[in-house]
Amino acid sequence: MDMHKLRQQAESRLRTPTLMDVSQLQPHDVQVLLHDLQVHQVELEMQNEELRISQDRLITSRDKYSQLYDAAPIAYCSLDIAGIILECNHTMCQILARGRESMLHYTLGSMIVESDLVTF
Repeated sequence: MDMHKLRQQAESRLRTPTLMDVSQLQPHDVQVLLHDLQVHQVELEMQNEELRISQDRLITSRDKYSQLYDAAPIAYCSLDIAGIILECNHTMCQILARGRESMLHYTLGSMIVESDLVTF
């Protein structure tokens, strides 16, 4: 979510009548609320840092998977429910003697010459 949209949503929530009127609070109550807000801010910063670390780990894991998938000695491809190629590895490209981009968004059957197709 972009920061501008998040800011607008937060300001919109502040306009709701369920929030208390801070102008009616005693100084001690304002100090307590300010402390609570500071604690929440620190908690959010810590959660954001955890999310950044998790995202970095996810990216590293995805990159490692992609490298293993692409370098596998066996041909792999991922198809959607209609049999359209969504992804294929380097070995698949070598076996079919085609570039990856020329295979994506086509059916696997369209990559095989008719004489090699087996019918049942």
